[in-house]
Amino acid sequence: MDLRKQSIINTIILFFLYVFAAALFLRGIGDESLGFPDADRILMDGVFLRDVLVDLPFSSPMDYAYNYFAQYPALSIGYRPPFFPGVEAIFNLTFGINMWSSRLALFLFAIAGITAWYKLVDRLYGSQAAVFSTLLWVSTPFVARWGWYTMGEIPVLSMVLVTAYFFYRFLETSAAKYLYLTAIFLGLSAWTKQTAVFAGVWFLLVLLVRGELLPVLRRRDTWLASILLAAIIAPLAALTLSFGDQNVYQSIGSMPTSGASRFSIENWLILIRNLFNYHLTLPFAVLALAGAAASVITKDRRAIFGVIGVLSVYLFFSLLVGKNARYAIFWIPLFALFAAAPLRYLSVHRLARTAFSALLAGVIVYQTVLVYQQTPAFAKGYKEAAAVALKNRKGPIVFIDAYNNGYLTYFFRQQDPNRSTYVLRGDKILTSASISAKHWLEVHASTYDDFRKILKQNAVSIIVVEDRDYTGLAPHKAFREFLKTDQFRLVDTIPITANRNISILPGSPPLNGRSLLIYENKAAADQPEGKLILKLPVVGRTIVIDWKKRKR
Repeated sequence: MDLRKQSIINTIILFFLYVFAAALFLRGIGDESLGFPDADRILMDGVFLRDVLVDLPFSSPMDYAYNYFAQYPALSIGYRPPFFPGVEAIFNLTFGINMWSSRLALFLFAIAGITAWYKLVDRLYGSQAAVFSTLLWVSTPFVARWGWYTMGEIPVLSMVLVTAYFFYRFLETSAAKYLYLTAIFLGLSAWTKQTAVFAGVWFLLVLLVRGELLPVLRRRDTWLASILLAAIIAPLAALTLSFGDQNVYQSIGSMPTSGASRFSIENWLILIRNLFNYHLTLPFAVLALAGAAASVITKDRRAIFGVIGVLSVYLFFSLLVGKNARYAIFWIPLFALFAAAPLRYLSVHRLARTAFSALLAGVIVYQTVLVYQQTPAFAKGYKEAAAVALKNRKGPIVFIDAYNNGYLTYFFRQQDPNRSTYVLRGDKILTSASISAKHWLEVHASTYDDFRKILKQNAVSIIVVEDRDYTGLAPHKAFREFLKTDQFRLVDTIPITANRNISILPGSPPLNGRSLLIYENKAAADQPEGKLILKLPVVGRTIVIDWKKRKR
């Protein structure tokens, strides 16, 4: 087959893969009630960088960032890298501030990852295996769900797959350009999410097992590419060490979040359980194990690339303190590689190859059905509450105390194009903590007099709270009782309709059936006075804003 015809066929195949992925990843793209913990912060990171592109605050970028957080306290840049939000920013600038444009930015990463993976597997096992392996990991329910929210899993997985493609091309050709591309995209992968650095371990181990590490290390290009990689990653490392106290704690801290010590048997079983409980469906797991066994039986050296990748994920994320199942998402495409590999081994057995293809297709259909049987997590009422609060405010400053504070903040920014609203969060003003309500907890206000002083000093005219205190902390409960005094008028009650809980942990209280209460502060001051102090344990910083000197 000539190259032009093959190129046309590959283009058609990739288009089909994109359409298939879009059908799974872009479900409910117009529904702004969809949400997930952390996704709201990444959503706001994109809006922040969009506003940076508009304002171009070159003279005082740090002051701009601190002031912006004081106005819209739902950012995670510093704790999280900015590459994905930077792409979001371009989409928000082009299509407007809305969730669908941010999700399209995420899908752009998915397209890159699908393209790279198809091309990589095509070179390893042929186009048919490339199609089926791509459809397998894309249709896996655990993967597909991360396309529904502005989370970093699809972007970082895709960036690692692009990097892996360039590294494999280097293995094939020894061409220096692929070495440099590997360095560049490994760096960009880390700027998408720091956990992508595991891929460096993967690539070094592949070179070692293939007996090529020393020859590669003797190359001048290797050291130049390493310098390039270091130059790309060094600013990220500085950013993470400066603003990522919680990030470092979750990664290399001595207190494991899983409850098992790092070198215990229990710890080393966690990822295995996650693999079978979350990452792979049962038929996918059976096919992957069968394919891996076939690779061993046939002594197929091509399997080294995938086997080392799986082992690298297992070692790296077992040693990592954080054990959230989504962190190790990287090995799912590798298991899809094993599952589809027998298509190559059966190339001379037409009937067996056809039967195995039908089996793979059946698993893909099964997984697709499972994806559509899942209902995306949603919580309705927050956008409506922001609209009511904006309509009824007497001044620019609003106070919120809600579990979905990030989405509520996002909707205030979305519906206020002039950026005239300043949002104060109860879990930054009444108390402060890191990640959970009681982790690194500090209490800043607990009495009615404390509450009056805060509202007066910050000229708060409107307050939005969930009717139930979600923190379990006395100051937040007392604040809700304070709002029932004569100083406040209940403006509106917005019911919350949701299938989400107030935590990702099983058994946590549901949001559904709760309400958002919107109060007018009848004693609101005309102008804020003094200083706004925001303690941010998650990044190890305290922001102090002088209201009189405040600039956008």
